[in-house]
Amino acid sequence: MHMGCTLAASEPCIQNLEALHDIKQSVLNTKGQKYLLDPHLSRCIGSHAASYPAQFIEISLRGVNMSKKFYSLLQRALRKAANIRFVDKRKGFELIEVEALQSLFNNYQVDCVFDVGANVGQYASLIREKVRYHGSLISFEPQPDAFATLSKRAAKDDFWYVESSAISSTDGNARFNISHGSEFSSLHAPVDLPKKAFHGAQATYKAIDIITERLESAVDRIRRELHFKRPFLKLDTQGHDHDIIMSSKSTIRDFIAIQTELSIRPLYENTVDYMEAIKSYEELGFFPCAFFPNNFGHFPHLYEIDGIFIRDDLLEQRYV
Repeated sequence: MHMGCTLAASEPCIQNLEALHDIKQSVLNTKGQKYLLDPHLSRCIGSHAASYPAQFIEISLRGVNMSKKFYSLLQRALRKAANIRFVDKRKGFELIEVEALQSLFNNYQVDCVFDVGANVGQYASLIREKVRYHGSLISFEPQPDAFATLSKRAAKDDFWYVESSAISSTDGNARFNISHGSEFSSLHAPVDLPKKAFHGAQATYKAIDIITERLESAVDRIRRELHFKRPFLKLDTQGHDHDIIMSSKSTIRDFIAIQTELSIRPLYENTVDYMEAIKSYEELGFFPCAFFPNNFGHFPHLYEIDGIFIRDDLLEQRYV
């Protein structure tokens, strides 16, 4: 469904405390000048604060005789402050995901991404716009309405390919459950959850027949066309990720890494939990690289997390 520091205070926050401290010190260390901090900034750089309100921060310089020393100090401090990022707590999880993917894509020179369970292209947009990956991308989405939206978005990108089949554990056909929230649609039936959990979005209202293809079949077919060497696999199939991986063991190690959903509290019938899934992936030679929640607003419950697993022979290798 869509490493570094994540800020999760009760309101948007800013990072880079060192830069703010330098700004404060630049002012306080300038003797004989009466340059005042805006009250907002004074609150932001309190000595015991762990996170700071994302208010507009500005330095109000009152006076006319600014020394060259002060001006130079302030310039250096503001250059450091250019790294400040405003973080909405609802997007905090995404920061971890983006930084993990940037490191992985750059270090291992990913040249093709399999986006399995693409919905309307949310993940594709993430890796294009924030991860800055511009290589080959293949999105699979069997839900007709979602696929129509996905196709329109991909039409603007020469290296983004879309397919309306579902990657599954078999080649053939299957019944696919369409949910009120299209991102919850799945080959698996949903379990009964308290309605407040997802406001009924995971409930099924109809089922359709779809074409399915094993991951192994899709990789062999697409490799003949795109000639990739270092593919990355992202799975978001609402309870079916484990089945897909375990049914294509002979191909799975062609991928340098896998991003997959891990179920903490089951949303679908006949699925495995996160502990069994992690054990299975390690037995195939893929070990955890990063974990992060992929939904927000269910405290104190955690339903799912995403995990990135890297192939064991690459753990000690860095290309850049």
